[in-house]
Amino acid sequence: MLSEWNMGISKPIVDEPPMELRFAITKYTAKAEVELREKTKEHERALATIAELEKQVYEKGARIVELSAAEGLRHELEAEKNELRKAKKRIRQLEEEKAEEKWKREKEVRMLTDNVEKGKYEVDLLVKERHKLLTSNEELEDRNARLEEIKDKDHLMGLLEVERSRVADYRSKWRTATKQLDGRIPMDERLMPWRQCQICRVKYDDEEHVPKMLSCGHTLCLQCVNGVTSSTIRKICPFDKTHKMPDVDELKNLPTNYKIEKKLRVIDEKIKALEEEENSKLKMRFEEMMNLLLETDATIKKLNMRNEELSQGRGREQDKL
Repeated sequence: MLSEWNMGISKPIVDEPPMELRFAITKYTAKAEVELREKTKEHERALATIAELEKQVYEKGARIVELSAAEGLRHELEAEKNELRKAKKRIRQLEEEKAEEKWKREKEVRMLTDNVEKGKYEVDLLVKERHKLLTSNEELEDRNARLEEIKDKDHLMGLLEVERSRVADYRSKWRTATKQLDGRIPMDERLMPWRQCQICRVKYDDEEHVPKMLSCGHTLCLQCVNGVTSSTIRKICPFDKTHKMPDVDELKNLPTNYKIEKKLRVIDEKIKALEEEENSKLKMRFEEMMNLLLETDATIKKLNMRNEELSQGRGREQDKL
């Protein structure tokens, strides 16, 4: 049995109560049976006494019939009747005591039986716990294998390098896109032409190159509007060559093309959100790997403690055997 336990082979535990509990139940039951037998004998003796008294009453009654004039016999008969009543009363008391004693014994036996069942239930729990620990050992081996892979420095650094390379590639694409949007890299004029002034080819902004909308509906940056307005040549729209440009005094009332500003703001926000999203992904990936390491270490410590408790339990069982 010890060798099977040490080999980790699950062996069912005998579903019997401990020896001390069985001995206590047997001893208590034997004592109860002796007391019940004594009560029964006393009851039988009382019944025999009643029979004897009834016989005596009958005999004395016959004597009274024969000697009805004898007053002394009548008093004696009354006394015998009183004794008979007392004996019957005692018999009833003994029967009640016997019934009560029997009920108490049955109750105590039920309690002992419940304790035995409870002990069997606790034994079953221990068997299930042992099976659970054996299963945990298998899981521990799997987690250890995964831990060895994760703790491999070269493997971990390789994963981090892959992630860094991906992030660097994304950042490079972001910088390229930003430069394109800023006008620092030549672009096809058909590619989002509304982002820049069609006269100076400079990207619209919130300062000198604010997009201003003419009365004809065309849009130029503020700097180009000032240039056309202050020139000595014809002050007309450079696109339709028809509508008149505003005077210098009217420039301050020239409306801003907020539609273009809104589009610029949306694109800038999308680019910023994309950067934040990729940075967040990298951070989450790194945190997941670190959390996995910490979780694995905690699981190993927990399972080692459970194995130690199981080993101590085995030692105590071996000592009992």
